[in-house]
Amino acid sequence: MERLEQAGIPAAPVNDYADLAEDPQVIANDYVVEIDDPIHGKVKVPGVPVKLSKTPGKVEKLAPELGQHTEEVLMKILGYSWDDMTKLRDAGVY
Repeated sequence: MERLEQAGIPAAPVNDYADLAEDPQVIANDYVVEIDDPIHGKVKVPGVPVKLSKTPGKVEKLAPELGQHTEEVLMKILGYSWDDMTKLRDAGVY
C-alpha cells in the first residue's frame, strides 16, 4: 500500500470475510451481528443489509438445523399422523 500511495496510484486494501467480520464500520452498521444461541452460545451472523424505516428487520436467532421442523411441517401443514411419521422413520425417510 505504501508503494502504491507513493506512486500516486489510488488503492485500498481488500478485506476477506474474516476481516469484514471484525471491521468497526461493518459492525456499527449491523451488517454482522452477534446473537446468543441457546446451543452454540454467542455467534456472529450476517445482519439485515437493508434498513427500512417502517419495517426494520432484526436477526434474533440462527436458522433452523437440518430437519429441525420436519415433524411440524409434515403433521401441521401436510396432515400426517403419528402413525404416518413412524412409518416414514421406519422406512428411513427421515
